[in-house]
Amino acid sequence: MRVRNDNVVPLRAGGGRAAPLDVPVRPPHRVALFTRYSLASYLGVHVNTIDRLVARGEIPAYRIAGKRRFYPEDVERYIRKHGEEPR
Repeated sequence: MRVRNDNVVPLRAGGGRAAPLDVPVRPPHRVALFTRYSLASYLGVHVNTIDRLVARGEIPAYRIAGKRRFYPEDVERYIRKHGEEPR
């Protein structure tokens, strides 16, 4: 199946169609998200610990198809914020 970029037409105010422009359309960048279990394994903690961190608001979670998912950037931010200071 070929993906065509000529199906994107900007609209003018008032609902009229403007002349088609050459608008590059790219698929969004996909990021692999953590599940509760993969995040628990990555951090080396129990799944219940992940649930507690989410309940306290320490790690943001997103519901996708009714299941919690975690962005790697949010996890890395949590690790940097809560990591041990070198002695």
